[in-house]
Amino acid sequence: MENSAVLSPNVFSLEMVNAAIEAANEEKSPIILAYDENLQKYVDIYEFTEVAKIAAQKSNIPVSLHLDHGKTFKGCMRAIHANFSSIMVDRFSPSYEDNVKEIKELVKIAHSLDVSVEAELGGIDPDGKYNDKALVDPNLAIKFINETNIDALAVVIVHGLYEESKVEIDFKRLKVIKEKVDIPLVLHGGSAAGDEQLQEACSLGINKVNIGYELDIAAVESLTSSPENLIDDYEFPQRIFATCKRYKENIKHYIRLVNNQ
Repeated sequence: MENSAVLSPNVFSLEMVNAAIEAANEEKSPIILAYDENLQKYVDIYEFTEVAKIAAQKSNIPVSLHLDHGKTFKGCMRAIHANFSSIMVDRFSPSYEDNVKEIKELVKIAHSLDVSVEAELGGIDPDGKYNDKALVDPNLAIKFINETNIDALAVVIVHGLYEESKVEIDFKRLKVIKEKVDIPLVLHGGSAAGDEQLQEACSLGINKVNIGYELDIAAVESLTSSPENLIDDYEFPQRIFATCKRYKENIKHYIRLVNNQ
């Protein structure tokens, strides 16, 4: 049977949450709403949670909340207290031992409260380039999973310049990892590789796909272009809702991709 994945778009407002949930319902596919810890300075996580829960009550398909890129202990704990279903512990440190120690501590706390934990193995350098030397080592992945007891592994299997969408997915590495581990695999940054590579990655074993950058770029383009039949007195709301409409259609596109449709 061909593998498929669940989409996890980055969202932070009521409009984005509604658009994502509507897209998921229309495609009849579960969805994982991802809130990036870096957004805390703009949108309070507890306020976001209330908005997302109200929107999710109207959904006919499963909707869950996920903390994306939890870089601090405090940020991860906020998500746990906010009743998120899962958190991503983002601890790319030069020291493997330090990574394991910090992740294990959060896994212990999260699991005691029925919150699942995703962690990443591999990394990206400050210039926005995926470092080939930091691509996930399949053998180290097994050790990492056993030592941390995480529930999902975010694998760095792409290389190239992310912000210019010049990346390639290492399918051979993905196949080896999938054969060796028995927990869900997560892909970050895969949309920059293009639709064909993203779909291939899902068919070969990726179980969850995080999408943020590509959706953001499309949203900015929509905001700066004029909607049809623009009414001056209502320009701002018209731009917002036109943007959310495009955001929704883009999410539907990615849902179909990760489900190999």
